[in-house]
Amino acid sequence: MIELKELIQKLKELRTEEKLKISDEILFDAAMRLHISNNISNQKKPKLDNKATEKQINIMKKLNISFNELTTIEDAQRKIKERLGK
Repeated sequence: MIELKELIQKLKELRTEEKLKISDEILFDAAMRLHISNNISNQKKPKLDNKATEKQINIMKKLNISFNELTTIEDAQRKIKERLGK
């Protein structure tokens, strides 16, 4: 995720390169809006780095537990425990 400071710097560079007449206040406001929007987008994305392991996937297949590519390690643990009655 791009940091706010970097975003402001890039917008300032763009303003200079394009010779735009944009005040610092407007530039800062635009940077804040982009930063907040980016943060909201990142929060909505599923965390794929926490995907179920191959071992968990194999166990879920053997136990006929439904899952998909977004199933997390925690979800897989819970589903397996439920199926085994633990």
